[in-house]
Amino acid sequence: MLSASPSSMLVPIAFLPAASSFTHPAGNDQIDSQLKKDRILAKNEIKMLLLGAGESGKSTVLKQMKLIHHGGYNDSERDSYKEIIFSNTIQSMRAILDALPQLGVALRPENDARRDVVLALPAQIEADVLPRDVVDAVRGLWRDPNVKDAVRRAREFQLNDSAVYYFNAIERMAAPGYLPTDQDILRSRVKTTGITETTFQVGELTYKLFDVGGQRSERKKWIHCFENVTALVFLVSLSEYDQMLYEDESVNRMQEALTLFDSICNSRWFVKTSIILFLNKIDLFAEKLPRSPLGDYFPDYQGGDNYDAACDYLLHRFVSLNQSAATKQIYAHYTCATDTQQIKCECQPLCVAGHTDADPLSQSFSLPSKTSCCSCTCASAGCYRLDPMPTTVMYIRRTHARPFPAYFISPIYVPYIPSYLCFSAHICACARTAHAPCPCSRRFGWIVSLFLITLGGCGM
Repeated sequence: MLSASPSSMLVPIAFLPAASSFTHPAGNDQIDSQLKKDRILAKNEIKMLLLGAGESGKSTVLKQMKLIHHGGYNDSERDSYKEIIFSNTIQSMRAILDALPQLGVALRPENDARRDVVLALPAQIEADVLPRDVVDAVRGLWRDPNVKDAVRRAREFQLNDSAVYYFNAIERMAAPGYLPTDQDILRSRVKTTGITETTFQVGELTYKLFDVGGQRSERKKWIHCFENVTALVFLVSLSEYDQMLYEDESVNRMQEALTLFDSICNSRWFVKTSIILFLNKIDLFAEKLPRSPLGDYFPDYQGGDNYDAACDYLLHRFVSLNQSAATKQIYAHYTCATDTQQIKCECQPLCVAGHTDADPLSQSFSLPSKTSCCSCTCASAGCYRLDPMPTTVMYIRRTHARPFPAYFISPIYVPYIPSYLCFSAHICACARTAHAPCPCSRRFGWIVSLFLITLGGCGM
């Protein structure tokens, strides 16, 4: 066997071409340029995880993003929602009919045949047009006062929030050439399973919203791949304080939401992740509160049917669960996810400041004059164009998204990002002292909250 000395096996490295000779200098420039672009794109990308218990309104918020940022739904997309809307309508009426015996309520005799028509239908309606006999059956049943009485007791069984809306629209939905409206689509309900991603652009910023299933069986899919999100957007249905879970009718939905929020807010995966809390369905909550006392379900609540007191109580219940209040921000908002104008105002990308006469770190500033600068048509709101000033940004602290919201405005040093600002005419300055905690409630427009989160908090 031939043998070789170790030295004879050495590779003559000195004669190999230098690594730099394989790449043309222009190639290096292209790579550097691409890496720079990638870094800019990554910096301008905001990832949000949309969380909440089932039926809290997460999917509705995503539909609003499509309406606001993607130009809405075309006719083909609207047409595809017809079967979902028809199915939701029939499912709701069947849920009522099935619940009547346990409620001790009987239909009027003339509606027995109509009940048989509805109960004979499949759960999923696969039709482009609602049959006339089905329309007549739903319309006739909805006119039965006993059916309406059952709807008023919906907390005792499982009923979609959209039921009354669709029952009232049954004739319009049956008309030839029917195409679902924006509200029809927003109120449609399909259980979310798995993880879906929605992307939209605001200026140079790219927002990615990850929607996950809200039912218990879906939650195990949440945590493992979302540790690095910019913020959590957590939705709570305020109106479900007197309802039970779909999956477990022994568990109150609000208590389940509190338990879920506690586990997410204090999770080791989200130690430094700020949370945007949507207290949703304020319209249904306000309607329900006088006839279903909050104190029946939360005995420590003493505010009666006072809407403001009830809102503040539930907000405190959630915010008080934060075990890292010194390092974790919670930005809370009262919302009605089916109200496009309200969500649009909440989603103004950043409140940019203007030309103020004050030092950006001082407590006072001059407000720009009111002008008509955008298409905002929400009630009791004004639109203000704020002239850009590169080193100063004003952001807002919003109190309640109730009929006449108030805002607190303060200037801070941050990079200038052009935008418009829509807010109520009721404005007051944020009184604070240097290095002291801001006394104002931290309730921002929600994408404004995201900007503040990326800047490291409110800066106060």
